[in-house]
Amino acid sequence: MKAIRENKLTVLALSADGINGPKSDLSPAYELVEKTKISFPWGIIDQKSARKLHRFQENLFDRTPEPSVPLAILLDQNHRALAIYRGEFSILTILADLKTILSSNAIQLYHLAPPMKGTWFTNPLGQREVDRLFPVMR
Repeated sequence: MKAIRENKLTVLALSADGINGPKSDLSPAYELVEKTKISFPWGIIDQKSARKLHRFQENLFDRTPEPSVPLAILLDQNHRALAIYRGEFSILTILADLKTILSSNAIQLYHLAPPMKGTWFTNPLGQREVDRLFPVMR
């Protein structure tokens, strides 16, 4: 897709059809790739990796959808998650979010982080407070 190339994004599509190991029916994934003429790298995710993605989401959200629900994670060049899309999404939404993220300062990014809109009464913790409260994250 032109917008992906112009914004120098790398896309990797992973199918959850393989999470049952060798017994998995991979034909739906192959049929979708052929039908849609996917022009970027794709593969099959295994059960261990699917569990890691599920745990990642469990740490962020109260509810975690089944692996069959589409999931996209926008990563920066250092592989840090910038945005998470669960369910249906469009490349235009991702590009708009990327533009917003790249033009935001630290405080603005903090206020963009909650998974839902609302009013928040705190500013981000400083590094000293984070180190004191979460020593295991060092």
